[in-house]
Amino acid sequence: MANSINNLASLYSLQGRYAEAEPMLLRALSMMEKYLGPDHPDVACTYSAALALIVGQPKPDAPALAAVYFNLAVLYQREGKHKKAKKMAEKAKSLRDSMASS
Repeated sequence: MANSINNLASLYSLQGRYAEAEPMLLRALSMMEKYLGPDHPDVACTYSAALALIVGQPKPDAPALAAVYFNLAVLYQREGKHKKAKKMAEKAKSLRDSMASS
């Protein structure tokens, strides 16, 4: 089911229907993490897709973007990719700090 939701979200994204695609992609990601585990390659692919979708919007959703950066940081840390993990964690922190000061 998660793959179907992910595929539909990808289709919506290609059609420029970002507001519809984002929650579906995040739901698919949550389902994949729950059933496959956070270290599964499909989860990493879905995080990358979520990141591309959110960043590609005219006005990216800062809380969603911060969450994806943070989750990518955790994933990279588990994979031993410490430089990438640090970069994602810093991006998440920067976004959260900017939201807190707004």
